[in-house]
Amino acid sequence: MSEELDERAALLDAREREIDDWEKTLTAMTRATLITRPLAASVPRVGRNDPCPCRSGLKYKRCHGID
Repeated sequence: MSEELDERAALLDAREREIDDWEKTLTAMTRATLITRPLAASVPRVGRNDPCPCRSGLKYKRCHGID
């Protein structure tokens, strides 16, 4: 009976170490993803005095901008 409990305790210890290893790996992967992911869209913003992207010929502030 004691040997069986010792075996189960050893198995649980091994599982806990395995879970700790996975947690460290996932944390590192999450950090790498957050660092390499772009923070903003790659499309450049339209300035107020730039031509409107709808090609109306008006400035953005007069066509689609809030003025």
